[in-house]
Amino acid sequence: MRRLVIAVLAATLFFVAAIAVLTVLFTVSPLQAQTPPDVSTGKGLARVALRRTDVRGFVLTNEGERLDQDLTAVASYLAAWTAPRPGNSFSLISDELLTWGSVDEASAEMASAVDNSFNGSLHANNENDGSMGIGDEDVAVYSLFNGGDEYTIHFRRGTVTASITTFDPVGTGSWDRVIALANTVDARLQGQIIP
Repeated sequence: MRRLVIAVLAATLFFVAAIAVLTVLFTVSPLQAQTPPDVSTGKGLARVALRRTDVRGFVLTNEGERLDQDLTAVASYLAAWTAPRPGNSFSLISDELLTWGSVDEASAEMASAVDNSFNGSLHANNENDGSMGIGDEDVAVYSLFNGGDEYTIHFRRGTVTASITTFDPVGTGSWDRVIALANTVDARLQGQIIP
């Protein structure tokens, strides 16, 4: 009789546990997208910008807000990361994020940033490589800059414009890295990656 009572209790506990597990599995809502971050301040933009874990092997050498007197952006953030390379050369990654007052203003400012990529005495062999499918709109620009490969993706997500640039010794750069970095920032702007 004692064995029967133990067996019934064990079966009852198993049944209750199974019901509890099934209830949790079928009543927990699927993961929802994160709320997009507040990008109305430089500090907010810094939360969606590149960070050490995104650029392993690189060291943050400069960061802050743009202080241009004629800058009409609502908020700004920029950073530069460097990594030494053999033969006294180096690689550089930079990210600049700006929040504008409207989507139209952001779109116009992105077009201006693209134009500026082609206006510089140190830039040569500029190529507009079109869209890479990042953000609401984007333009990819390659330049031979100051003796190195410079790959830049200018993109806009809502009222935020971003310019992500990689600079490497000639022949060592590629679109792969800058595309991955731009996608990371764009995902954070959409709240898809916890900042």
